[in-house]
Amino acid sequence: MNNYTQLAANIVSGSLTGLSLSGEESHFIKKYQPIGLTLFARNIDTENLDQVKNLNQSIQSLAKSSHSPFLVKIDQEGGRVRRVKKNFPDAGPAFGALRSKGGKGDAFASMEQYGYEVGKALVELG
Repeated sequence: MNNYTQLAANIVSGSLTGLSLSGEESHFIKKYQPIGLTLFARNIDTENLDQVKNLNQSIQSLAKSSHSPFLVKIDQEGGRVRRVKKNFPDAGPAFGALRSKGGKGDAFASMEQYGYEVGKALVELG
């Protein structure tokens, strides 16, 4: 592995092809230690959310302890863009929620509360 490959791995985030890590994906993560991955609909079994926890545990087990935290992100914006559809907070698109509130303070307080709810739900997903 040359310095450029390692540098790119430290700033590039990738994605997976399916519901579990393939051998090739596991090898890549072990070898190059990318900064993280983004989960999309193809990576989430909405009928079995334990699958997401198991996938995250598999991913995290490959990250070296000397590496900065391995980021597992999810494409979950709310509204139409929802990868987890059941038992997950959804206030709709964030801009719409901000725009519909009366005063700025109320809007930001609502978004902050929604952020906490989403964060808690993500922790529960592992």
